[in-house]
Amino acid sequence: MKITKKLNLLLISFALFLTFTIAWIFRPYTKANPELIDASLKSLTQPYKNIETFFYLDGGSIGVKITGKNNQVFEACFYSTDKTIQPGKNKYNGLSIGSLHYSEEKAVFCDSIDTKLKLMEILREKSSRKLYDDACIARVSERWSDYINIFWKRYIVIPQNYMSY
Repeated sequence: MKITKKLNLLLISFALFLTFTIAWIFRPYTKANPELIDASLKSLTQPYKNIETFFYLDGGSIGVKITGKNNQVFEACFYSTDKTIQPGKNKYNGLSIGSLHYSEEKAVFCDSIDTKLKLMEILREKSSRKLYDDACIARVSERWSDYINIFWKRYIVIPQNYMSY
């Protein structure tokens, strides 16, 4: 009798732990405050004609290029502020606007977390995302749900042309 009570308690505890863990992993994304988003990103007209992502393979930068409805172009770069470049391990905590790489002359550094959140929101809403786009989203957000999304699309669902760049 005591063993079944302990087993039931253990199963209920495990179920609760699993429920809270899954809820935490798939929690909603933080929304950007529209008032604090950079003006050049706010000025883009929807629907967007084209959204492209670029890995520079320098271990610390990802470029994003968005073309608006009226052929307006917005370029940004997520970059790592870590002093040591360790490909695949650096955090993309910096953002520059105006160019696809932070080292270009026209790059303007942006401290607005809301601009970064809005860029991530635009990338997630892209209708025909490829593996490359999902990899950029996962590297910048560092959310388990984004990595699970890549795994799901790549190994479970395997839609056509998802693997192509």
